[in-house]
Amino acid sequence: MAKIARIKHARQFADLPTPRHSAVIDEITNEAQSDRAVAIIGAAYFDLVLRDIIAAKLLPDAELMRTLFEDRGPLQDFGARIHLAYALRLFGRAAYDDLRVIKNIRNAFAHSAEAMDFNQPDVTRSCGSLCYPQMISVRNQPDPHTSRQEYLRAIELLTEIFLEDQMRQDRGMSREPLIMATGPRPSSGARKTVKK
Repeated sequence: MAKIARIKHARQFADLPTPRHSAVIDEITNEAQSDRAVAIIGAAYFDLVLRDIIAAKLLPDAELMRTLFEDRGPLQDFGARIHLAYALRLFGRAAYDDLRVIKNIRNAFAHSAEAMDFNQPDVTRSCGSLCYPQMISVRNQPDPHTSRQEYLRAIELLTEIFLEDQMRQDRGMSREPLIMATGPRPSSGARKTVKK
């Protein structure tokens, strides 16, 4: 539980347990985690990744970063980060749409006083609309068959793609092509397979 608390309360990507990506993915894909924890922590992780890719495009000023991203700053909100990053062309329309779905699912779980799970009709519909789990198959892993699996696959794929894209840009390489996908969803026979 200490690891999940550390993930939940991280204010920036560097605050996460290491190795960062695999530590978070291992924690949220753990079957023992509740649907609420999966929805909220998965989106919180993505929020941190998004903060990092936006911050990489801004002046490297720690005080400015705190002003923008913390203490009721204009970029503290996950939704504001999604819109700004898309407006800056940091990713394409498919990622933008999926991020908005992830944010809405997170909000449904976080703000509901009732018991929530991934079998709720609205949540199931939202998860079914996620583009990346439908566009990409992961070698040696079954395709997602439940709403929870679709949500987790979207978090895993998109954060990996975003982190890979940032690493490539830092090294002066070309952008990760999958980050700029625009949709529409390909037919089931046109899925791209990636290796893990």
